[in-house]
Amino acid sequence: MTLFLCGLVYLFFFENRKGRRVILLYGSVCLLTLFFLPIFSYLMIQLVFDGEVYYRFLWLLPVNVVIAYSAIRIVIGLENKVMAVLTYLFLIMAFISGGDYVYNNKAFMKAENMYHIPQDVIDVCEIIEPDEGEDWVNVAMPAQMLSYVRQYSTQIHMPYGRAVLIDRWNLGHPMYETMEAEIIDSKTLALQADEYACDYIVLSKDKALNESLKQYGFTIVTQVSGYCIYKNGQNELD
Repeated sequence: MTLFLCGLVYLFFFENRKGRRVILLYGSVCLLTLFFLPIFSYLMIQLVFDGEVYYRFLWLLPVNVVIAYSAIRIVIGLENKVMAVLTYLFLIMAFISGGDYVYNNKAFMKAENMYHIPQDVIDVCEIIEPDEGEDWVNVAMPAQMLSYVRQYSTQIHMPYGRAVLIDRWNLGHPMYETMEAEIIDSKTLALQADEYACDYIVLSKDKALNESLKQYGFTIVTQVSGYCIYKNGQNELD
């Protein structure tokens, strides 16, 4: 952000082309002004964002474009090649010292596939995706899959989503609580599956059930990547 602000100062004094001043300079200043304006932030939080994601408004700022454009203009304007090289080195050092190397983050994992989501999610989704001619299927998923299913397919709907994982949002769901119990009550789960029109239930093979789901109209479609996929025969009859 320091380099971005320096770039804006440079554009203010040295950029004479009106179109670029409007887009890069005036546009950025207007966005920053709105972001810090209390009335605007209040309205945006109430009507569009919530308090936790209001910062995403800053994604509209052309940060990288302003930095790159300003840096190139500065270097081109330097007749002394030594000064030009020193300017480049300064920018490189500023970027290195001004942030963290993202791949050192403990949360980083090497991608397993082109979708950049766990492969077991893809394996399960490929089995339960709707048949040709069907618009969607409704599936109850375990917690570890909730954040990824929507990234792979828009045709797989769930009675609850990623929101139930955020404790501070306090958006619990009765079926999620049943699914995540230490020992699942099969009868309760079956009734909830019918209530929320679930075509499938996906459970880890290690998940304990107090009784078999088969007696409640469910059949095991297959087991894949450590998960059991149950089809709701009762819902199909309905």
